[in-house]
Amino acid sequence: QNNRSRDLLELSQEVVCYADGNPLALEVLGSSLYHKSKQQWKDKLNNLKLISEPSIYKVLKISYDELNSEVKEIFIDIACFFKGEDIDFMTRIHDDPMSIHDGLNILVSKSLITISDENELQMHDLLQEMGQTIVRQESAKEPGKRSRLWDHNDVCYVLKKNKGTDKVEGIFLDLSKINDIHLNPQAFANMSNLRLLKFYMPKHNDIPIMSSKLHLDQGLEYLPEELRYLHWHEYSLKMLPFDFEPENLIELNLPYSKVEQIWKGEKKAFKLKYIDISHSQQLVRMLDLSETPNLERTNLLNCRDLACVRSSIENFNNLSMLCFKGCESLRSFPRGIHFVSPITIDFSFCVNLTEFPQISGNIIELKLWYTAIEEVPSSI
Repeated sequence: QNNRSRDLLELSQEVVCYADGNPLALEVLGSSLYHKSKQQWKDKLNNLKLISEPSIYKVLKISYDELNSEVKEIFIDIACFFKGEDIDFMTRIHDDPMSIHDGLNILVSKSLITISDENELQMHDLLQEMGQTIVRQESAKEPGKRSRLWDHNDVCYVLKKNKGTDKVEGIFLDLSKINDIHLNPQAFANMSNLRLLKFYMPKHNDIPIMSSKLHLDQGLEYLPEELRYLHWHEYSLKMLPFDFEPENLIELNLPYSKVEQIWKGEKKAFKLKYIDISHSQQLVRMLDLSETPNLERTNLLNCRDLACVRSSIENFNNLSMLCFKGCESLRSFPRGIHFVSPITIDFSFCVNLTEFPQISGNIIELKLWYTAIEEVPSSI
């Protein structure tokens, strides 16, 4: 209207910003504010949540309902876990990255998600709330019967009360939001379909806690074989459960952990591509080629007790990154190693490394800052 007041114009602009280019949200928000007073507009903007606005939920859900089941799962994963994450991260922890890319393209075409210039997955708050509401409606009163858990209160309830079920497929817990939890050794025994497990510190605060907030006083006896992605900040045991079979594991992150070796006995982790055991100062043993033949990236930053690297490391045909930065106990590297694939290797701050690594092959970058090396071979 042409006779609008200035403050109503300002409120209208706030509504447009909140809709963030989503025409469905804009239409429903506009309809809900039509013929309302300025105070009602202010109240609406202050309190606007999808659950209290069922008409928005109903309209936005039309686009979701048109998706096939596989793309719906991708949408829900983003709403619960991956909003703001790099698109490459989401695709690499799934068995079929191409199907994930195809699904993401469908979601972009329907304006259900966007991909930023930094390659990050983005989603309007309304759409995220809709996705999370869909999950909450799977079981209104029992979080342990939902497919995904991301709210720290729900996760703590399920873990403390041992209420997990085979319905749970993913758990993400921000450790900065919780107090100490003492986990039962069978905490995950009933979650046989768990594929994503992440206990993490947020990116802006990814520093070691003085002691782990997730206590395993009696150990941990079980982790689901369906796990594709395992991230456990400050994992407090010396190794993963003895009976854990990592046959589906794609990415394993145990930063600031107390592991001495990742697991005991020979395992078949043929899908495992990414390992991050950084700042795990008690680690003494790396995984072997026979266990992880498709390994692509290994981060052993500040693993100060790691003193030995096996010569079989050259047979990792897909290896593209090796980080030994800050491995103070490392004094030498196997001689005559030849790397076939393009690789970056970081030995910086290996303060006791005295001999220049006698390696060859497709080495893109070799970092040797702050080592004890005194002589560089003439061939270099």
